[in-house]
Amino acid sequence: MDDVDPEEDGFGTCSEGGDEDGPAGGCGGPGRMPAYGEALEDFSDDEDGDHPPNGSAPGPSSEASAGGAVIRRDKDADSFTAKMYVSPLMYGFIIGKKGAALAETQRLTNTIIKVPRNDTKGKAGSDESQTIVIKGPDRASVTAAVVRIEAIVLDNRTKVGFTHFISIPIGKDSEVQAKASAVISDMKAHLVSEARRIDPSIFQDPSWMHWTVLVLRLHTQQELDLAKRLLSNEVRKAAAALFAGGAPRTVRLQGLDIMNDDCKEANVVFVKAQESTDGGTSVVNLRSLVATVGDIFLRNKLCQPSDVTRADKLHVTLLNSKFRSTTKAESESKAPAPRVPFDASEVVSAYAGAFFGDYKLHRLELSRMNNHGVGDAAHQATRSSMSYYEIGRAS
Repeated sequence: MDDVDPEEDGFGTCSEGGDEDGPAGGCGGPGRMPAYGEALEDFSDDEDGDHPPNGSAPGPSSEASAGGAVIRRDKDADSFTAKMYVSPLMYGFIIGKKGAALAETQRLTNTIIKVPRNDTKGKAGSDESQTIVIKGPDRASVTAAVVRIEAIVLDNRTKVGFTHFISIPIGKDSEVQAKASAVISDMKAHLVSEARRIDPSIFQDPSWMHWTVLVLRLHTQQELDLAKRLLSNEVRKAAAALFAGGAPRTVRLQGLDIMNDDCKEANVVFVKAQESTDGGTSVVNLRSLVATVGDIFLRNKLCQPSDVTRADKLHVTLLNSKFRSTTKAESESKAPAPRVPFDASEVVSAYAGAFFGDYKLHRLELSRMNNHGVGDAAHQATRSSMSYYEIGRAS
């Protein structure tokens, strides 16, 4: 796993996230991308105001909820429709071999179900790419189909990759981002070469430098909502206790290291976390924060022990061979492209004392992985942050 972001006494307060090129995200606020298992809110035929605004109760004759979906009566038709978001990773289980599972669900529930084509790699963040549409003659039929699909998702959730992760997004700090950008620019100018197998594509985007806290499989709206509640409530309280009395929380980001023992065959170069000049125990507190968040999510059955970053594996990626650009043939191949290591000898020696700034732990970030959850969390999170949870003022 790769490399989350925390008001003065309020670890876990939710604020808007995202960036100018991607969807904003708050705790269900306007402008966010609908999440897996969530009912589509913006029905295009809602001109008469039948659909209530966010937060109001639905009218009894217009709609009702079933699990993560809202079921609504179709206009000018004696039928009902539900639109729900489910991870594309689950489409194969919902459809089944040669469409058998989908046909069985439609037969048993007397519904027509439209599952998006599972060829949306690179587009999985778009609304329609993750919308399952269910139509039936009555509300009971559509409800039965929703429940059956959710059961399929729950039965198969551990068979597929991760969908989200929680991180400490140090790259969103202006000082860290500026210093990292300068170091990376200098590295690209002096170290990019075929002989070293270093090309520009393997460098991390400075704005996405982070510590990964844990990775998650959140395939339904209920799971996503629970994750947000935990961050807003339990994590906030636990972090407030951890940093009570002014406990050190400023971590110095300086120096580089590799994940393996051979610099000439490296796959990951990372920035080291060190104690700040105040002589405190901020690195210990960083590790305690990660362990605390992990314990809370484990206790609520949203992850497995192996999904939580171990203290000795906590790192901020700077270069990663997984980021390497692939050829057109490799991209079109079903087999994963071979990982090509690089020679990091001069990277580590020439930039041994590189300083990336002092970061004050104050925020956690919930992000959605792209590309169907395959590959490195840091690389896939680009343009996919959903929500920030403040866990202490940065000032």
